Amino acid sequence: MPLKQLQEAVDQAAGITGFETGITDFSGNIMACSVKSRNTSTEKWAAEFAYLGVTEAFVAGYLFRRIVKKSGGDLIAFFKIDGVPAESEPDISIKKMIRLFASTVSGIRSEAEEKPDKSTFFRSIITENILPGDISLRARELRLDADAVMTAYCVKIVGAEKNSAGLYDVLINLFPNKNKDHVILLDDSTAALVKELKEPRPVQASSYMSDKMQQEMEDEMTAIAGTISSMLISELMVRAQIGIGSRVHDIREIARSFREAQTAIAIGNIFENDKTVVDYNKLGIARLIYQLPLTLCRLFLKEVFKDRPYEDFDSETVLTIRKFYENNLNVSETARQLYIHRNTLIYRIDKIEKQTGLDLRKFEDAVILKVAMMVKKYLDSCSNQAQ
Repeated sequence: MPLKQLQEAVDQAAGITGFETGITDFSGNIMACSVKSRNTSTEKWAAEFAYLGVTEAFVAGYLFRRIVKKSGGDLIAFFKIDGVPAESEPDISIKKMIRLFASTVSGIRSEAEEKPDKSTFFRSIITENILPGDISLRARELRLDADAVMTAYCVKIVGAEKNSAGLYDVLINLFPNKNKDHVILLDDSTAALVKELKEPRPVQASSYMSDKMQQEMEDEMTAIAGTISSMLISELMVRAQIGIGSRVHDIREIARSFREAQTAIAIGNIFENDKTVVDYNKLGIARLIYQLPLTLCRLFLKEVFKDRPYEDFDSETVLTIRKFYENNLNVSETARQLYIHRNTLIYRIDKIEKQTGLDLRKFEDAVILKVAMMVKKYLDSCSNQAQ
């Protein structure tokens, strides 16, 4: 059931009854409440009520009513009633109101789950809960263009209190065209966006997009991700990581595009954790390293450094190496950007050579060290996840 419809039902009931009204799951997590500040928080007495195993009860000033679903996933409706002693019961008229409210929510929920809609269809695709052969058939039933150019985004809130309702609302407001844009909430901090792009698919197999057209489409995809990031910062004051999957010309390929978007975030956390937006197709060698077996990575480091102990470089050395790569191994330009004498830079490069046996002024050695540093970072990340 969409959270927006749930919130509307709660607000309507609160307006009629005058009570604080809400819906929780069976763990007491508030899904919608007339007091908006309580959304996504926990109501401990709802969990206590769930433990009792009854249909209705008055507990600690709250009247609870179970909303049963045959396939599981029961919910709890509640009214917060002030002025009724704990040992007493609310008036029968109040009990009738919560029963009517619970019945209304149950009806809306059943209707939403039974009604075929595009968001549910795309959720089935990205979670791979639909057979590939059924996708084209369902797309025709829903009057979707199965050959439209689409891409999938993975939007994940990080380093903040989870706010699924807020995340969903921001994305829906940004992309209100439900015929072309589809927002799917996956959990408390993650959402998928399937976005139809403007450029139509080439009609003939021999008709390729020009480099300029491809670049414009890539720029559009990146701009969309940047807009999402900016809106989440301004509206919710949270930082998000946004992964971008490949463009696809077949609706059956959306699942692959979304997996790529998820992978982009995972790789970005390792190699580009300062970036908010990560495009799967712009990860370069990082993508290759991420797919290598750990045993092979360890063998590579052992072969590169042989018996020389590999130690993490200090921040000054890392900055020197990064700038040297950015300036295409140009000693003079790197020294200028680091505000140091050319001889100082050469001394640092010689120091790196003594430590690693690799001379950064030689292209082949520079490539080997670059890859080795990325492999080491990947192995460190895997070790931290295992702990």
